[in-house]
Amino acid sequence: MSTESLDLRSPVQYLKGVGTQRAEILNRIGIRRASDLLFYFPRDYQDMTERREFSQLEENNQLQTVIGVIEEWSRKSTRRGEMLTLVAAQFMVQ
Repeated sequence: MSTESLDLRSPVQYLKGVGTQRAEILNRIGIRRASDLLFYFPRDYQDMTERREFSQLEENNQLQTVIGVIEEWSRKSTRRGEMLTLVAAQFMVQ
C-alpha cells in the first residue's frame, strides 16, 4: 500500500515505521486504524514543564527538569547495538 493511498481508515501497519510486529502490539491496546492513533490518549504522563535551578532540586524527586549548560557529554551503547543507550553529561551551574 503506497503512502499516497493512506487515510484515517487505513490499517495502522501501513503507516511509516509501524510494520506488522508493532501493529500487533498496538492491536493489543485497541489501536487498529490510523484514526485510533489520533484518539489514543495516555493513561498517565509526567509534567516536565517546571524547570528548576540546581539549587532547587529535591532529593526524593526522581524526575526533574533542570536549567543548565551541558559542558561535556559521552554516549555508550550496549554490545548488541543501541537498544539501550547511556548518556552521561557534565553540567555547568549558571
